Amino acid sequence: MRLMECPLCYNISSKKSFGTHILRKCSKFQNYKENLTKENYIGTKLNPIDSIGFCSAGIIPWSTNSQGQIKLLGLYETRDNEIKINFVGGGREGHIRRFDCKVQTARMETAKQTGFSEFSEEMSQLIDPKLLDPVRQYIIRQLNRNKYKVMWVGSSKMVYYLIRIPDYMSNEMPGKIDSDKLTQSYCKTIGFDWFELDQLSNTNTDVNTGNNTDDKTSSKPNQVHNFTKPIIKFIESNKNNLFV
Repeated sequence: MRLMECPLCYNISSKKSFGTHILRKCSKFQNYKENLTKENYIGTKLNPIDSIGFCSAGIIPWSTNSQGQIKLLGLYETRDNEIKINFVGGGREGHIRRFDCKVQTARMETAKQTGFSEFSEEMSQLIDPKLLDPVRQYIIRQLNRNKYKVMWVGSSKMVYYLIRIPDYMSNEMPGKIDSDKLTQSYCKTIGFDWFELDQLSNTNTDVNTGNNTDDKTSSKPNQVHNFTKPIIKFIESNKNNLFV
């Protein structure tokens, strides 16, 4: 999609875009968002109105450690000059597909497309493709088979897909912080790790990671981003429905 092209306002027959804005600034898209579900919920699929008007989406892979405790994949991000923990996710985009310089289709991303795109974009900066590709392929299969739980966050109009991945896959992706990205002021995502749910739920204590048992764990950032705290609380209160 080219800069300032909104798929809702692109007329394929006339080959013109009626407006100079991106999808998230589109007045038509704003109308879709007016009737979205305001309450958080857990389910196997999105409410129909939310699938039309959602603003952002993400994927939270989860697994278990050797003690059987739930661990979630999260990111280390630079926020306000501090490194904080967040989940993988980002804003919805539109697609204008061209062939031979001619527009063939103009449409918005689905929630699954947005979630998977954000996961691939973020994690490909941090993990060797040989390790990441099997995980991506597994996630695609689970999305296509509807093998996930949906978590809707009404306050941010965001949907997360919680997908269990095999323990051996998470063990082959140990967490890391990219020291080179720490020196680059424009880098927001600088690392990832597997975080124990019980520790994420209590941000007054150090956050333990699922794959690390040595003293290096204590030197890693352990502050959860304010945006993410109520999401973790919601996950904790619904863990019996989510992690099955």
